Amino acid sequence: MATAVVMPKQGNSVESCIIVNWKKQVGDDVAVDDVLCEVETDKATIDVPSPAAGTLLATFFQEGDDVPVMVNIAAIGQPGEDAAALAPGAQTSSTGAGTSVAPASILQPSAALPSLPAAPPAAAVSPRAPHLAERKGNDTHSVAG
Repeated sequence: MATAVVMPKQGNSVESCIIVNWKKQVGDDVAVDDVLCEVETDKATIDVPSPAAGTLLATFFQEGDDVPVMVNIAAIGQPGEDAAALAPGAQTSSTGAGTSVAPASILQPSAALPSLPAAPPAAAVSPRAPHLAERKGNDTHSVAG
């Protein structure tokens, strides 16, 4: 049976991490504790190790995706093994209520957020900010920190 690779929870306040890059590709052999990918929180970059030995069967998110913690990001098993049941759209919530959780429903806000007053300029920029700006198509060269 295939083993799920879960986005690790990095402290009480971290709700999601951005996948910076995949170190292994689908079809690669992996050993326990091989680094599968790098993920970024609002304060640090962390390596995600393999929880099992085998073949990387599937990756469920791409580089640059903002993924909620405790969601399956990949599957490891034997070549030819089916990993579809481990995909985020197929997994159930941790409450056991049988509710299906799809990545699109997790990452999309359910309603428009109200406008907030502009914050004073910050002295430093979170490591996540440039990645988010790039994904949204914003030019970060003209923005002060």
